[in-house]
Amino acid sequence: MWAAITFSSLGDWLGLLANTALAQQLTHNQSHTAQGAAISGVFLVRLAPDLFFGPIAAALADKLDRRRLVIIGDLTAGLLYASIAIGYDLVWLYVAQFLIEAVGLFTQPAKQVIQVTIVPKRLLATANQVSLFSVYGMALVASGLFALLSAINRLISGHGGAHENNAHTAIVIALLINTVSFMVSAGTVFISRHDIPVVPAEREQQKSIFALLNEGVSFVRHQPLIRGLYVGIIGAFAAGGLTAGVAPLWVATLSAGTAGYAIMFGTVFGGLAIGMLLGPRVLPGYTRSRVFGLAIGGAGVTLVTMSFVRDFILAAGMATLVGTFAGMAWIIGYTLIGHEVEERLRGRIFAFVLSSVRMILLLTIAVGPVLAGALGSHSIPVGNESRLRFSGPGLTLLIGGVLALGVSYYAWSRATRTTVRVRDIVRARVVRRTMPRRSAEHRGLFLSVDGADETVTARYAELLRAAMHEHGLVPLTTAEPTDSAVGHRVTDLMREQHEHDDVEPETAALLSAADR
Repeated sequence: MWAAITFSSLGDWLGLLANTALAQQLTHNQSHTAQGAAISGVFLVRLAPDLFFGPIAAALADKLDRRRLVIIGDLTAGLLYASIAIGYDLVWLYVAQFLIEAVGLFTQPAKQVIQVTIVPKRLLATANQVSLFSVYGMALVASGLFALLSAINRLISGHGGAHENNAHTAIVIALLINTVSFMVSAGTVFISRHDIPVVPAEREQQKSIFALLNEGVSFVRHQPLIRGLYVGIIGAFAAGGLTAGVAPLWVATLSAGTAGYAIMFGTVFGGLAIGMLLGPRVLPGYTRSRVFGLAIGGAGVTLVTMSFVRDFILAAGMATLVGTFAGMAWIIGYTLIGHEVEERLRGRIFAFVLSSVRMILLLTIAVGPVLAGALGSHSIPVGNESRLRFSGPGLTLLIGGVLALGVSYYAWSRATRTTVRVRDIVRARVVRRTMPRRSAEHRGLFLSVDGADETVTARYAELLRAAMHEHGLVPLTTAEPTDSAVGHRVTDLMREQHEHDDVEPETAALLSAADR
């Protein structure tokens, strides 16, 4: 699955580059404004299906067989990309791209739920790191491959300069590679279908679409941590959308030109990859939900600082930092949703979050340039001879940074409300009030430390053990399943049941209770 995801991501980035190049080539005889509108149209069409099908996709994500959904969806998307290469027409490019993204609304949540299902929870953070790093890391590989295909095409055709057919072969090859990547993804799920236990439960199949959608939205509204994650992700992408929308204009104010914009694009994606690798390792003494809020706040502070910067080199470095913070927030939020949401709701929640993200990106990318133009340039006197100057794009970055800081505070507050300090547990409840005296024989107290993050949970358990030792108690530390004859037998039974795909949640719960 990881190999298929990596290859599919390479195809997706190639497809995006090919479609934007195709839009520009098909309008090469028109003005630069028309060419820019044609390219922007590709991005808008990619985001537009969320406005029409987002809620329906979120509800159906937990109602249909996810394996069948991925296979049919990927085959359809692959054929549509092949049709773009064959048709080579601007109108059909927009129509096919719209259909591809509409299909993706259903297949992407299904793929994410499949990954969460087949990966043990203790390895989910690592699996998400590897997958997301592959997804975004392929952007750089795809850009290099597309540039190589274009260069080879010019060399073979013998045309130079801006000849209209210079990129024709490169575009067609890139689109066909994307077609093959979708076929490989569908084939991987088909071959592995017996190892993917993701057929929806009967209760989900019997419910209406509106009932399923209402249940998913209600879950987000009434769970403080999930609500904080949702608002944090949406707010972070809103700030990112404003930044992406004004990035070309802002780079122009730094006199960096098109090349500067390309460099800025690369530094942001480079930072994103770094953040995904570092995310779970940053601040190990804090819960992941708190680090999530801090990461968004770090991006906000950096954006606010960037709005004052007038040097391109410094701006590029800070863009890397924004990408790093964004990557940290995204990998942590993505993993926490997989941990905290039960399996039957997971497809709806993933679809709901992804659809919301795409819609907020569509809105903010469109609003960013308009807002920058409306704000205009301003200067504030500082002292007798100096002036603090703000451009319209710079002020838009400032607004995006302030928005990210507000969202960071909200996400942090939700995480704080759902986290209990271990020191308070030890001092106020365990040691002083509930622990039996040493003189009381044959008595004890069972303490359970539960958490989504295995590393943090183990650290809390160690703090409890150390605190008890300080008070003259002798704790016995174990894990679940326990290191006992019963625990070993339960582990064997669970493994056997999982291999035959016939274990029920109630069975697993009762076996764990017997082990305790």
